[in-house]
Amino acid sequence: MNRVKRFFSRVSKKDVWMVFTAILTLLAVSFGVWSYAAVPGFTPLDSAYSAVRLFTFSVDLPAHQAVPWQLELARWLAMFVVISNVIWVLAVKLRHHLRMFMLKLPFRKSHYIITGLTDEVSVLAAEIKKRRIVIIAGRDAPDQDVERLRAAGCIVIHKGTDEAGVFQQAGILRAKGVFVMDQEDHNNVESVLRINRLLLNEKNRSKDSPSPLTCYVHLNEGQYKRVIDEVWAEQGKNEKPLLDIRVFNHFENSARCLFDQMPLYRGQDLSKKAGYHLVVLGFGKTGRSVLLEAVRRSHFSSHKKLNVTVVDRESDQRKAELDVICPELKKACEINFINMDVYTPEFYRYINRISESITYIAVCFDNDHLDFVSASFLTELVSHAPLAVRMSSASDFAGWLEQNKNKYESVCYFGTLEEAAAYGRITGKENEETAIELHDAYENLKQDLNEGGKITSWKKLDRFRKESNIAQADHLDTKLAVLGLEKIKKESLSDFSSVVTSEEFERRLAPVFRDLVIMEHNRWNAFHFADGWKTRNADLSPKDTDRKEHVCLVSWDELRKVEEKQKRNGNEYADYRAYDEIYIKQMYDLLKKAGYELIPLS
Repeated sequence: MNRVKRFFSRVSKKDVWMVFTAILTLLAVSFGVWSYAAVPGFTPLDSAYSAVRLFTFSVDLPAHQAVPWQLELARWLAMFVVISNVIWVLAVKLRHHLRMFMLKLPFRKSHYIITGLTDEVSVLAAEIKKRRIVIIAGRDAPDQDVERLRAAGCIVIHKGTDEAGVFQQAGILRAKGVFVMDQEDHNNVESVLRINRLLLNEKNRSKDSPSPLTCYVHLNEGQYKRVIDEVWAEQGKNEKPLLDIRVFNHFENSARCLFDQMPLYRGQDLSKKAGYHLVVLGFGKTGRSVLLEAVRRSHFSSHKKLNVTVVDRESDQRKAELDVICPELKKACEINFINMDVYTPEFYRYINRISESITYIAVCFDNDHLDFVSASFLTELVSHAPLAVRMSSASDFAGWLEQNKNKYESVCYFGTLEEAAAYGRITGKENEETAIELHDAYENLKQDLNEGGKITSWKKLDRFRKESNIAQADHLDTKLAVLGLEKIKKESLSDFSSVVTSEEFERRLAPVFRDLVIMEHNRWNAFHFADGWKTRNADLSPKDTDRKEHVCLVSWDELRKVEEKQKRNGNEYADYRAYDEIYIKQMYDLLKKAGYELIPLS
């Protein structure tokens, strides 16, 4: 049965139609030959010839002779085959133009627009193929790729996003959402600005404001986020925003997937005050994203900075690039850049020398062969540490790992196109779910505690605050692991006997309360440092968003002095340490309100 299902899943509509018409053609010819064979004077060849002439709507019978039922059936079958195939050919040839016309109908609002023609675009288009998709492929897109996507059911516009009227042609005013996914960041930012201008012009022309359009934009470099934030800020001034902009990054998505699947503390005793040593091989976009995500999550009860060793043939240049992006990242971790080629004996001697201190390895080269070869050697050299291997797709190696996971329990793969470009990852549904639930629970809890203030919905938060909440939610599992607990959705729980009560939670929390508070402050610091923020002079105002400076980006012990200086300068709300303490105290209530239960860590 499974084989049958797999077979039919690979059969296209075109294949089904060809088989169907072939059967009807065979039936028409068979019945035609049968009927003509009974006519006096017709040889077998005459019967076959006249049966074929049925497809020209001709019947070779004397005028006075009645048409037998076999011939009646045959000629109607032949007519159906001819007319239906003409319609099919016209539909195939004109389908693109018909679908483009349908986009202009005012009552239609059911399609998505994707800009660019990358491998990630193909993965995303394949996942949401049941929805209507319009791809603005770019003028340089290969013709064979354009035709392949059209054959798959997508509407493809073979133009660049900078060409006049291309977004109107794609039906931007009636789209459900836009995925801006060109390879170059500046092209993506330009597309967002054009879409924003289009919506503003439409609003000025029309009495009714168009409904908000969700725009997912891919950015590799954080510097471009400032432009997006400015556009978002302008939208926030409107009573009814026109554009809901959400930034994503395939490489960051891969890093998040990795640490969700195999945390940094995998195989470690969190009750010990030991440090953690991460080795990153290859420091391209994937390696850098893995490092920054590790810095955001690597805060444990030891309060020791994460020790990171980066191995790359161009480590000096990579280090310089990182220093520009995150000038004070060294305050959150210790990074050692090693200029070395993994294809040399020197590299393996080096790894062998530091192997005992390594707690986690991430192989992040942009080459599957190099990733595989490096991982093969490292599984023997550093068998005690988790090993993550970047793979561009769920290849045979990935399948082999799945089949041999008992033997290679500490090895996992990450970074596949299917994973990073998944609809749920790009739209944030997988990333944001817990963060949204915790944010809503926190806002409701403030009302329950009579703290007053207006409830701020998740949609009203700017990009930075959303990302901050997501990072806080990501670290929640680490804090719970320190308590020997894990969270689980209430509806997923079958045995409630193991649910931890509030009294049990308080008992577990008491001896490590201060550790968790410091962990949360260190995590908050690291999130800002990884986004390029710097420590601000405590004698100045608390923060400068434009300059990316904040007075609280100091150690926990220094925070008291910052509070004192701020209060002397008239800032009566400078009880910064209390924010971290309140969050840790309210973790249990927040999780309950968000629909989670706590159970002992399995």
